[in-house]
Amino acid sequence: MAAWLLAAVMLSAVMPLTGCRKPRLQGTMLGPPERVKDLASVRAGNQVWLSWTMPKKTTRKLAVNGHVTVHVCRQESLAGACADVGEPLMLEPGAGGSFSDTLPRTLELGSPRELTYFVELMDGRNQVAGVSNHVTTLAGAAPPVVRGLTAEADKDGVVLRWAPPTSGAEQEGMVIRIYRKLLTPDSANQSQGLNTLPTEPVEHDLVARDDLSLGRTVDQDVRPGETYEYYARRIFRVTVNRQTLELAGELSVAARVRVAAPPN
Repeated sequence: MAAWLLAAVMLSAVMPLTGCRKPRLQGTMLGPPERVKDLASVRAGNQVWLSWTMPKKTTRKLAVNGHVTVHVCRQESLAGACADVGEPLMLEPGAGGSFSDTLPRTLELGSPRELTYFVELMDGRNQVAGVSNHVTTLAGAAPPVVRGLTAEADKDGVVLRWAPPTSGAEQEGMVIRIYRKLLTPDSANQSQGLNTLPTEPVEHDLVARDDLSLGRTVDQDVRPGETYEYYARRIFRVTVNRQTLELAGELSVAARVRVAAPPN
C-alpha cells in the first residue's frame, strides 16, 4: 500500500473528541489507554477537587506501558470550549488520580451555574484515550460561612447553635450540614460490665438541617464520657437533569464539648 494511502486510512479512523480539544493522532501498535470512567468532583469554597482511577489496560486489552500524561479540562457551558486547567499530570497505570482546581474570580462569583470537567489521557507514544466521563459541579458564589457555632451537652444530647445569617443570606435549597469528630476513640470501645459497646466511628456526618431559621439542632446520638468536636457548613443544593448538585461553603470554626459521664 502506498505511504500516502496508508496515512489517509489512519487519519480517517480517528474519531472526533467531544471534550477538551482537537483530536490527536492515535497510534496503532498497543492502542491508547482506556478512558477514565469514574471521574468524580467535589466543590467547597473556591476549590474543586477531582478524583479518578487510572486505567491499567489499553483499548486492545494490553498492559499500559509506563507513565500516562493526564490533561484536565474545564467547560463553563455546553456551548463553550473545554479549556485545559493547570499543568499536565504524570501518573502510573492503576494509580488513584487527583487534581485541585482553584476557580478564577469570574467562576467563584455570581449565581450558581453548571461547570463541567473532563480528563484526557496520553501515553508515551502520544496515543490518546479520548475524554473521560464528564462530571458537573456548580460555579458561582459559595454559601456564607457558619459563624458562632457552639456545642453544649444537656439531657437530650449535644445542643448545637450558630449565629443567624445576615438578611437574605439563606435561600431555597440551602441546608446546614454538621460534621462530628470523636476525640476519645479509645474510651468508646471500652466494655461496660458484661456488655461491650459497638464501635463508634471517629468521624460522623449528621443529617443536614432543612429548617435554618432555628439556628439550632440537637445531636442525640452521643455517649456519656466522650469528647466531641463539631464543624458546620452551609450547602446550596440544586437539581440539574435529575441530578442533585451541591455548592458547599467553607467549614466553620470548631466547637468542642465533653458529654458528662453518668454518676456512679
